[in-house]
Amino acid sequence: MKACKNAVRTPGLTIRRLDEALIASLFFLWPCAADAFQIEASSENDIVVTGRRPASDVPIVDHYSTESINNLGAISIGEVIARLERRNGGRSFSILVNGRRLANISDIREIPPEALQKIDIIDRSHAGIFGLDPNSNVLNLVLKPSFNAISADASVKQPTEGAATNGVTNLRYTRIREERRLNASLSVQGAAALNARDRPGLFISDRNDALLPYRTLLPSSRSATLTSGIALPIAGISTNISVEANSTATRQITRFFNGNGTSPDVQTSAEAVVRGIIDESRSRSYQLSTTASGNLGRLSWTAEMTGARTESRTGSMASRMTVNASTSALSALLPNKFEALDVDSGGDSLTAALAGTGPLLKLPAGDVTGSVRLSRSVQRLRTRSLTNPDGSTLFRQHRSRAHAAIDLPITGSDQPIVGQTSLSANGDYEYVTGVGVLPAYDLSLSWQPIAMLSLSIGRTVTKAQPPLGRNRDPVISIPGVLVVDNTNGQNVLVTRISGGAPDLRAAGQVDQSARLNLNGSIGATALSATIEYASTAIVQPIIFAAYPTPLFQQLFPARFTRDASGRLTAIDVRPFNGTEERRKQIRSTVHAAGHFAGSDGDWDMNISHGWLLSDRLRTEVPGRIIDLLATPLDGIQGTSRMTANLDASASYEGLRLQFGSRWRQATQARDITAAQPYSIRYGPLWTIDTEISYTFRRVDHAGAAEGKPLRVWLSVENLLGRRLRVTDSNGATPPAFQQGFTDPTGRVISLRMSKVL
Repeated sequence: MKACKNAVRTPGLTIRRLDEALIASLFFLWPCAADAFQIEASSENDIVVTGRRPASDVPIVDHYSTESINNLGAISIGEVIARLERRNGGRSFSILVNGRRLANISDIREIPPEALQKIDIIDRSHAGIFGLDPNSNVLNLVLKPSFNAISADASVKQPTEGAATNGVTNLRYTRIREERRLNASLSVQGAAALNARDRPGLFISDRNDALLPYRTLLPSSRSATLTSGIALPIAGISTNISVEANSTATRQITRFFNGNGTSPDVQTSAEAVVRGIIDESRSRSYQLSTTASGNLGRLSWTAEMTGARTESRTGSMASRMTVNASTSALSALLPNKFEALDVDSGGDSLTAALAGTGPLLKLPAGDVTGSVRLSRSVQRLRTRSLTNPDGSTLFRQHRSRAHAAIDLPITGSDQPIVGQTSLSANGDYEYVTGVGVLPAYDLSLSWQPIAMLSLSIGRTVTKAQPPLGRNRDPVISIPGVLVVDNTNGQNVLVTRISGGAPDLRAAGQVDQSARLNLNGSIGATALSATIEYASTAIVQPIIFAAYPTPLFQQLFPARFTRDASGRLTAIDVRPFNGTEERRKQIRSTVHAAGHFAGSDGDWDMNISHGWLLSDRLRTEVPGRIIDLLATPLDGIQGTSRMTANLDASASYEGLRLQFGSRWRQATQARDITAAQPYSIRYGPLWTIDTEISYTFRRVDHAGAAEGKPLRVWLSVENLLGRRLRVTDSNGATPPAFQQGFTDPTGRVISLRMSKVL
């Protein structure tokens, strides 16, 4: 392998911070990668080991061709993944790239979707052989062997009712030559705030306090993200390096204080006015990941290492906005001086992993495949409260994990009637300092009687410790926060307690499922369908409620503080452990794609349906079981038994049309704490999204496209402007469920453009 000709030597340079190391690696490795592409063009006799794991040795439950990917109308691979997850009922996927697991795919997400050759969806019963979560299906993103593009895109979103404008611009570079890849992207985003006064028609004027119009419903934000990825084969080893840096800032007003408009600390005016408090959060994150993979005989191995650093600071300032105190019924309850919020926190983490996969022995039905993955991580969390020096913390946690998986073929596909059967088993042993051992295992049995049909049953047992921040983040008390008390519908000012919960314990979970998959074709139409029954039992589930119902307050009174008159004065929104939750549900998905007869057009359609059969929570009170479908604890939208999604698209030459529909069943929640029969009805909600795009290309005299294309999208989210309607037993809308709270944006129009440079 030739040395990098453009390598930059910097004697005397000392890198003291991780962010400096990331930026240095980005600029120092870029010329090396450029040389690598030049070497490839001039080294025709070099032998390159691609190291791609074939997808044919695991069952494929769904497949997206180049045409189907184009019909998704995405602008990046990350958006492709998001749209597929929406088609999957909102459930996430584990990700492979060219059949291999990478330490980080943030740079892959920014590559244009035109670089994808195909996408295979692998059944979750075989996720463990890749060292992935057995509860999620696997997306295998297969990149084209050759792709080159420099593109710029911009988009703007605007609710038709005004305010909350959102804009994003991206600049992307991608170059792929077999196993060599160089890509980079820069993204800048900004969003304007949405305040209650921007949606006066969504609030009941005679049931709200005069402070409400000045409360922020959606915060303003701005962010910038830089990602870069490099893939190089070095002496038969496929090496991937991914770099990501992000900076984000948000601002909002949700609390107030009594002030005279001149000084936030001292009140000197005889006639006080109310001022808002702007809470601002700023965060930066940096991540550097490397992955090396190759083959030793029939063994495929992967080594990963990821280092990350996060820095965040939350502060506050007095707003210039003033309100006449006499117009607010809550003015006497407001804090009499500005309560500053100033918290500085950050964290560092380093993770290393080594994995190997290969055949263990040969049976008449096929090879027995096994995999082992060993990982070690260390995470450090530091927090400092500038307003409360005693609130500073420094905590370090180590995690060691061993994962083993085996795929055992029982019968081969050549067996008549019986067909192909296989058993997959996974085991995890994780040790966490300060917590102990967290074991897990998964067993799956798959039966494929014919090539296009498969049946899988599985059982997964896991025990997972909450993220370190949920335990060790500083406890923050914010006074003067305007909320609605769900027990009486009154606007109140409370002290909101958030942050880490030191007594939060690990949650144990048992999942059992049975799935029937169909994947084949009918004539020229590709068809796949899945129906699944899933049962979940969670011991010590982690509970938190953004909009606690009266039942929630009755079951967990320690989370709420009231004064002698019964007025709500404080809410503790930190997560905590429950006793046990059990859910049963049925999910189904149908995906079909094909071409229009006699034309160059093609179409794609996906239908998904979810049916929640039961959801019950056992409380600490003996014999007390709560039906969460009939009496939900978090009351902003209720819990629908049935949901359905439809996505359809069609394209012809440069024109593409897309249609999406979302439906959720109406539900009624009984308030079993009320003295008189009382219930809240969440109406049905049916929304429609539409999108049209066209690709402009120059055409030569022979009718062939030439030049660099320009693509334009026009989309409308929630075309009919429908919003969730919530009413009580009296037919009135409770103050906590006003549409300004449940859906302040409504219909949104988006315009996007992408140009190949």
